[in-house]
Amino acid sequence: MNLLFDTESDNIVVHNVHKRDYDVYFCNIPSGKPKREAEKEAVKVLVHEVFGKNAVLNHREDGAPFIDGVEEYISVSHSRFTACLAVSKKYVIGVDVEQVTERILNVIDKIVSREEQEQNDVSLKDKLRVLTKCWCVKEAVFKAEGETAGYMGENVSFSLSQLLDKRGIVSTGLYEYTFNEVPIKTVHNEVFMVVLQSPLERRDALQYLLEKFLSGEKVLAVLLDPERNF
Repeated sequence: MNLLFDTESDNIVVHNVHKRDYDVYFCNIPSGKPKREAEKEAVKVLVHEVFGKNAVLNHREDGAPFIDGVEEYISVSHSRFTACLAVSKKYVIGVDVEQVTERILNVIDKIVSREEQEQNDVSLKDKLRVLTKCWCVKEAVFKAEGETAGYMGENVSFSLSQLLDKRGIVSTGLYEYTFNEVPIKTVHNEVFMVVLQSPLERRDALQYLLEKFLSGEKVLAVLLDPERNF
């Protein structure tokens, strides 16, 4: 499903992309208002649209969002123009949305390790979008897992060329994640990435990574211990 909206209007329009394991709701951030106020208003509209007018978004001490009385897992993100709310009844979820611009080149060393850059065999044509997807996946993993993902996902490490795919697997040794590029198109050329978490015992995760390596399949590896190589 590809959805398009125009953010020039002050009206906030909510759209939904439904997948088997999650839903993503997104809307335009209204113009003509202070940035923070507009972002909060857009997120509030999403929360009310999904959970009812009495729903109030709160945050735990670690910053994770929750809504009293709601059992679903949720995650929230916004770019300059778009706000989104991801919801899953079954899995811990993380979502991130970023606009694809050349500005990402200014922070490449913060979000992409030297090892990843050396492994990068992505063409220049795809570079900006792949770097943006990399940022999104790391942010989404951080939202789902917390501090063990590291600041700006510094403990999340993988080959950028693997992000040319719209789906894949991230393993932390404690958790396995599937990452998904949500099929949304806006006029602002944005990337939406969702990660879903399912628990694994560490020994099972290591065995899983070994089996995938021996089979030649591509696996994204999140290294929680930088001194340990899987």
